[in-house]
Amino acid sequence: MKVKLKNLAQIKSGLFSRTHSGAEIYYLMARDFDGNFHLKQDIEPRISDSEKLPKHLLAQGDILFAAKGHHFFAAVFKGEVSPAVASSVFFVLRLKKNVEPGFVAWYLNHPETQKSLVGLSTGSSIPSISKSKLAEVEIPIPEIEMQQKIVQFEEIRLKEKDIKKELNKLKEELLNYQLINLVK
Repeated sequence: MKVKLKNLAQIKSGLFSRTHSGAEIYYLMARDFDGNFHLKQDIEPRISDSEKLPKHLLAQGDILFAAKGHHFFAAVFKGEVSPAVASSVFFVLRLKKNVEPGFVAWYLNHPETQKSLVGLSTGSSIPSISKSKLAEVEIPIPEIEMQQKIVQFEEIRLKEKDIKKELNKLKEELLNYQLINLVK
């Protein structure tokens, strides 16, 4: 069964705000996410509290969809930092139904879906996807158990990717060490 995103989630725009030091609220930007769509650990609060913030505060399980820039992606907010809001580069998807947030993010990040999303984008210097076009994206929704298995598989795949990357880095360091010792 395919369901339009607008029927699965409330879709809200992120917040535009100026950042400053000495702040107490995390203001999540696209650069705060790594290549596996996980929030980096070294981010700092960037904005201060105001009357407009409460309606923008992120909840655990919200999906942040980067809808502006040369790389669209979806990331699940797991409450790693708090309080936090999403910057205006994101749409925040708050799921309405019993759907696994990790599954929806996985589907939006899938290469086939990414091709479709690029086709929906407008703008040449800074591509973007409108809220109305994102709302019409159809997502196949399998049983919750299958969604959970796909999310688990994806987490394992991403861990394997990280391990391979680290292993290649260590191999490179070892080779460089061995080569330099040949000429000493």
